[in-house]
Amino acid sequence: MATYTTTSDSIVSIQNYAVIRFYVVNNEEKVVEATLNYHVNVPINDSFTLIGYDGIGSNFGNNRTVYIGSEGTYIKYGNAGFKVTDNVIKKMNPDGNWVGLDAKNVKVMPDSEYTITDDDELIIANNSMTADRYLNLPFSTYAGRTIYVKDYSQKTINVRCNNKIMAANSNSVTSIVTVNNTANMFIYDGNYWLQFYCG
Repeated sequence: MATYTTTSDSIVSIQNYAVIRFYVVNNEEKVVEATLNYHVNVPINDSFTLIGYDGIGSNFGNNRTVYIGSEGTYIKYGNAGFKVTDNVIKKMNPDGNWVGLDAKNVKVMPDSEYTITDDDELIIANNSMTADRYLNLPFSTYAGRTIYVKDYSQKTINVRCNNKIMAANSNSVTSIVTVNNTANMFIYDGNYWLQFYCG
């Protein structure tokens, strides 16, 4: 049996389930009979709870959701989220991408200019480089985002972002820093990429 509860009138589409009981706030009960699985359409801004044979989910309106079931546990509140499955724990960044709590998404820099994507966390420039290259940081992203860069290419790797980088040994803003054969962190503070030199 599945139970659907809403705090306001909604259009509900239920398909393919054995017996489903639909309750509305005024206590009027309606019963729909079908076979096996079900599909429910509800407005995303309404509050509701779904209880099924393999899980339970609640929505509190305005993109605030909790789900616990056979596929894992998901908690989403606005632009932040957290999920646990059988082999991983992840958080949702403000940009909507799921990333590991401790593992870094590793990207080996291609033998060409490369622009960092939303999923990149650790960039490695290895000895496959045949020439000096540019690594482009995002011009804007969420505050606190961290990019790790390790270079052992034996070439010149220039990290750049137009008037957005504050080098580790400077209090002024620049567009390019060189990270030859070193490890670095770049943390976005909401305005600038702050370089931390790791040696």
